[in-house]
Amino acid sequence: MVTMARVPPNLSYLTIYNPTLKPTGEVSKDDEDAEEQAQILFYTSKERAASRDTMLRQIGLAKALANFSDSFSGGETCDGIHSQTRRMIMMCPEPDFWIHAAVELAKTPRPATITKGKGKVKQRESVVTYDYSDASVHDIALKADIMKGYERFKLTHGSFTSVLSSQGRTALELQLERFFTVWAWSWDLEDGYEFGDHLGVPLHSTHTSISPLLDQLSSTIPNSFALIFATPTHIIPSKRYLDGRLPTSLSRHILSLVPPPPEPSELITDLESTVRLKKPPDPEATKENSSRNDTTTSRTQNTNSFMGIPTGNLNMNVNVKWSWPGYLTFGKSNQSQERPILAITPGLHDRPADEVEVAVNQETPQDRPGDAEVDKGALDDAMSSEGVHVSDTHPKETSAELSEREPQGEATPFSSPEPPISPTPPRPLSSIGVHIADPLNPLLTKRRKVYYLTQPGRAIAFVSLDDEQGLDADGMDFISAKVDQLFVGIDEVLNDPPRSASSDGTMPISRLLQQKDQHIVTLPHFTVSSSPTEKRFASKSRHLFNAQDLLESDPDVKEVFSRGQNPQHWHVGRRVKEEEAVYMEVFSKESSLTDVDNNLAGIVRHMEDLDL
Repeated sequence: MVTMARVPPNLSYLTIYNPTLKPTGEVSKDDEDAEEQAQILFYTSKERAASRDTMLRQIGLAKALANFSDSFSGGETCDGIHSQTRRMIMMCPEPDFWIHAAVELAKTPRPATITKGKGKVKQRESVVTYDYSDASVHDIALKADIMKGYERFKLTHGSFTSVLSSQGRTALELQLERFFTVWAWSWDLEDGYEFGDHLGVPLHSTHTSISPLLDQLSSTIPNSFALIFATPTHIIPSKRYLDGRLPTSLSRHILSLVPPPPEPSELITDLESTVRLKKPPDPEATKENSSRNDTTTSRTQNTNSFMGIPTGNLNMNVNVKWSWPGYLTFGKSNQSQERPILAITPGLHDRPADEVEVAVNQETPQDRPGDAEVDKGALDDAMSSEGVHVSDTHPKETSAELSEREPQGEATPFSSPEPPISPTPPRPLSSIGVHIADPLNPLLTKRRKVYYLTQPGRAIAFVSLDDEQGLDADGMDFISAKVDQLFVGIDEVLNDPPRSASSDGTMPISRLLQQKDQHIVTLPHFTVSSSPTEKRFASKSRHLFNAQDLLESDPDVKEVFSRGQNPQHWHVGRRVKEEEAVYMEVFSKESSLTDVDNNLAGIVRHMEDLDL
């Protein structure tokens, strides 16, 4: 018997229409649906080809429900319809422009019906029926996702109204097709319902330390540019960026420009790490060398051994004069003639003499001690136990004595002048164009420039606040050099280890095992959470969605407390100001309502310290 798995929620269809649009060409008198079809600007569905009647019926139902609700709601437009199998969302982001989406709920197939016949059991074959989960999607999250898609289109293309008025209907339909077709079928309805994702862009926990650095750099650039720092998940805006009242979609768009952070890698070093790094060993080569060494050892012990002691290959005829040019000469040799140096490697005594001669003759200048780059600090550490100190000059000799000892015309390895280091040229700034809406007129969007410079895991962007303002070559080079310096200062802040909760840096086991309480604070366009910097506020609790729905739908509701049965967690929501609220989860079973309220009051007091 084959069991069918749960089917996650999925998009049934998505359409954008404008009821005021009229047909542009001649319309046949027999075509009664021509005017209705002229209102559709975009349509897509999970069916590869939807008929004209299907599209008109779905859009006609949405318009009828909106008109019917207007007559009973006192001017409030209906924005959501619930049924047993789906959710219908209707939103009007701009006057006369509607976005309508239908989402099918998650469903689980019911077990097949079994009936008993005469003397045997029969399984009746019938149409598969499903149980639909009404809690699989949330209206608030659906609306927030649709609005984020619209704001992203508005940022990259302009508002529906501005595109229609400036470029015409054909251009608008083409841009909607290119953008929303990709967006609709990349919409993750199963795993995309983290409660904190739709509240705003997360603010980095170190914003109080990094914001002054951003403001300091802002004072050196023109006033028409606003500065913002971003990681793949968090942002830190400058004061000028906040004063510019830039849209939240711009912050999310800048997050998408940040390259991923580098993966941690381990470097393997050996005793020669002062000169070069050691490559990781090859497992196959290790096996071959091990078997070869075992064979060679057994053969050597049988033939070239005295009382069990290996004597090595005593037949080697190596005519080499040992020389250490520039090192252990003590000023007695002034010969400039190059001499071969024998590179001693493990297993060399087991090799025949002809191979040893080849190893000597194939020596490269990079292998000579005089040409290798020596880390004198590392040598000091290695030789400190023997009382030897490596320095550029002898401590008990004057410069005159050294000049007498050293041969004239030649420089010692440590006294040779280093070549001048050429300054690193500034990195070129990248730029993109975005459409920013006028705060006083959201339908009027104008194109502006965004310059940015990235490093793995971070980016710094400069947003133009003036439609005509740009940067010349000298300005780009100046800003690029300043940004590289700013990255260094930010690294110092990010690499500063956090202070421990206790004096000795330890934490009780009970606190480690217990799940920590978490909260998130919603500010205008941004959020601040109690989660670590590299993580977001992670919760899919339906209680928090219900609390947000109550706070936003009823102005008389100031706070909402709820507690689950299994597990017994507290879920709290409180409105602080018009655009500020706090949502909290308490996981301790011993916490009473008084304890939860005290913790919430402490978070509200802490919000007053946020300088935003």
